[in-house]
Amino acid sequence: LPPVAEHKLQPLAGLEICLTGFTDPDERERVEADVVSGGAELGRALKKATTTHLVAAEAAGHKFDAAVRWGVPVLTRRWLADSLKRGVAIPVAADDTKYSLAPPRTPAASAVSGSAASVASSKSAAATTATGTRRASR
Repeated sequence: LPPVAEHKLQPLAGLEICLTGFTDPDERERVEADVVSGGAELGRALKKATTTHLVAAEAAGHKFDAAVRWGVPVLTRRWLADSLKRGVAIPVAADDTKYSLAPPRTPAASAVSGSAASVASSKSAAATTATGTRRASR
């Protein structure tokens, strides 16, 4: 029998990453390739319901502004490269200055994590009201 190949979860599996601000076509192509090779879905458009991370060349633009409003983590190319190097989506706190391009969020906002599980958890947290009480599901 042939040997069984090892199965390893890709570091960005379960994430949908959108890009913005990469004007050099070669650089954009490299960043897109990194996203896909890491196992993430490459989102062409920023979508409030499905985009888990925005990787941005700079802290500017329509996608950047929308991501900040929606609470989508806005991260640097370095976050992507370091996550691939470490083999895991690096969790990023709301006040992170190494990887985050977004301004710090209010204390009521939860910490941002790179894991798919906490992304799902933070999407679930969207049903929580400003007072911290949970709305009933319908």
